[in-house]
Amino acid sequence: MRQWGNIPGVFMVRNIVIAVCLSLAALPSSADILFQDSFDTAPDDAWVIPNGGWQWSDGRFQNTSSCGFQTCMSPIFVGRPDWVDATLKVDFTPTSGGVIYLMVGMSAPSLFELGAASGWCLDMGWGDHAAIVYGGSSPAGQELAEDWTGLWHLSVGVTYTVEFGKAGDQAFARIYPAGSAAPDWQLRATDTRPSVGWCGFSTWATTGYLDNVVVTGSGVVPVESGTWGEVKALYR
Repeated sequence: MRQWGNIPGVFMVRNIVIAVCLSLAALPSSADILFQDSFDTAPDDAWVIPNGGWQWSDGRFQNTSSCGFQTCMSPIFVGRPDWVDATLKVDFTPTSGGVIYLMVGMSAPSLFELGAASGWCLDMGWGDHAAIVYGGSSPAGQELAEDWTGLWHLSVGVTYTVEFGKAGDQAFARIYPAGSAAPDWQLRATDTRPSVGWCGFSTWATTGYLDNVVVTGSGVVPVESGTWGEVKALYR
């Protein structure tokens, strides 16, 4: 099932649209769902697929392409150009390889590894290595934090939940077996450069299944339930 949530930062009060600049905590403690897709039905035009071999299969989104860097990356994107402070959560089951990317705040749904779009990226699976990068994937972007502990290793046939997000000047990520309790954020970085826009997922030399995609954002009062008092409370 695919579902769009509320547009962040926009509120309907007595038929008046009020745009609000939100001040968010460094890490989200609660969030509204901006988008979700469990792929019960075939993906529609909500998804942008610049390149790669994605196809709907058995209630999941399957990537069948495992070719090389820059020639056959397999990115997919969802979102809006004005999404701010989003967190992307996905379940991924590799069937070969093990290099994946999660992206938030991308300026365009494009081949990010070529430097065509700015934003935040989580690179993981390079020999158990993970890094938070600004400006596209490594080596095009600037690496801000990394982990070589082996925590980010992807084993073929195992389903992992991976989360990557941005709030204010903080970026944060974690990985854990699907169905288990989420741990604390395992990798964090700080950077003051802005990034607004799309969320995305990509693979390199890796095939597998994507499922249960959820994008959340903090500090949004839902249009259908928000009151004027709740809107004012955001300024306190």
